[in-house]
Amino acid sequence: SIRGQNLAFGLGRVADATEVLEGAAEHIADPDLRARLITERAMVAAINGDFEACRAASDSVLAEPATSDVSRAAAYVTLTIALGMTGDCDRMDAVVDEARAVAGRARDVLPFAVDQVAVMQTASAVNAGRLDEANELCRTAIARADRGNAMLTTWLSTSVMGHEMTGQLRDAEAAAETALPLFAAADPFGLEAQVRGLMTLTAGQMGRSLPEDFVDARKVPGAGARVSVWLHRGKAWSAAAAGDLERAVERALAGARAGLDDEHFAWAAFSLSDAVRFGAAERTLDMFEVVDGSKGAHLVQAMKDQATASASGDADQLTEIARRYAGMHAWLLAADTFAQASTAFDEIDRAEDAARSATLSMAAERHCQQPVTPALSARPSIVSAREIEVALDAADGLTSPEIAERRFISVRTVDNHLRAVYRKLSVSGRDELADLLRLS
Repeated sequence: SIRGQNLAFGLGRVADATEVLEGAAEHIADPDLRARLITERAMVAAINGDFEACRAASDSVLAEPATSDVSRAAAYVTLTIALGMTGDCDRMDAVVDEARAVAGRARDVLPFAVDQVAVMQTASAVNAGRLDEANELCRTAIARADRGNAMLTTWLSTSVMGHEMTGQLRDAEAAAETALPLFAAADPFGLEAQVRGLMTLTAGQMGRSLPEDFVDARKVPGAGARVSVWLHRGKAWSAAAAGDLERAVERALAGARAGLDDEHFAWAAFSLSDAVRFGAAERTLDMFEVVDGSKGAHLVQAMKDQATASASGDADQLTEIARRYAGMHAWLLAADTFAQASTAFDEIDRAEDAARSATLSMAAERHCQQPVTPALSARPSIVSAREIEVALDAADGLTSPEIAERRFISVRTVDNHLRAVYRKLSVSGRDELADLLRLS
């Protein structure tokens, strides 16, 4: 056990650690000691990106009725890592309550187990498109005062991922900025590099390009996809913010390859989604074939479907996928996808549909915090910003005088804007407008 830990966690020699631990448990009669060796092998497998082996080892411990809660808690930690990274949300939902209960009973011996299981539960909720649930799990955990910096930084890093998916970019950046100084005291999980990647990713989606030496300042050699995916995603969005879409696409695809190589399939999908949003959908299709969103990973599946629709120029399908994103409250993904649909409609001279999709993109964008993305920048300017402001106010039920007071314009100007919107969107009035703009 000590040799395996030293090789894997101290020296980074994962293959040697696997060799030491492989088969050792077969010679141990004591069920808890045997379980310890198996779960350590599962953790080494997870580090090595072999989540199939990690899952099998974890399940073998959980199938043994004689193992203690401590051993079962350790096995649930490794199992939930495998489920979270591979996008098996259905299995996660089936086991997570028991996993958290067992981890709670083992808290005195494994104080981090409850948090580690909950972090993977949060990652799985993101994959499933239950973004409000994921963000609430983060808020609750961060608010607790009984944890040290190691778990606090883990939760802050996780919260950045959740906020980024909902388009709450300022909140994501604030969480990353809170985490960075804490790493000076301790960074046992090597998360500072990941957080720097996340901060660069967030800044890029707000149109700000951060230098690569900021991203690479705490690079961890051999850390694998848990870090490299986010470094590549950060550099991709930084390149996009600088206007270099070709480099942005290459970085996004590099992040996807890193994720796929280490079986981080859900995170690979996020990188592939970036490439789709940069306009390179056709280059993602082969890699998306490896990604399975059918086990409850609805957000991942939507990303995969978007790649197919975008590559074929299917504007109607893009509109449907954008509504799916909106239903998950993945607002920035919805805004970008509606924008891509509007561009596709505009290219085939479907002016009314282009106007509707552009308006829906602006409606989704309203839920985000200062997004600046290539898709939004390329969105056709069919409905003006002032017209969409007035239309959204009307859809929310405000009267013309109330809109006029809010927007500091005359009632006559409000009504003129509404008539222009009705004409461009081919709707008959406020009720039909509200139905059109109802996103979730």
